[in-house]
Amino acid sequence: MASHAPALALVISLALLATCIAQSPASSPTAMPPSTTATPPTTSSPPPAS
Repeated sequence: MASHAPALALVISLALLATCIAQSPASSPTAMPPSTTATPPTTSSPPPAS
């Protein structure tokens, strides 16, 4: 049972991070919906390919 602790902590931390991002309207303009990527809202240039 102890082997699931790191995975559970990771899931909880990701959920909290997603909640914080979703609850902060000041980080992104209200006209643009929240995107999963951390790229700025620039429609002219494509996102950098990794």
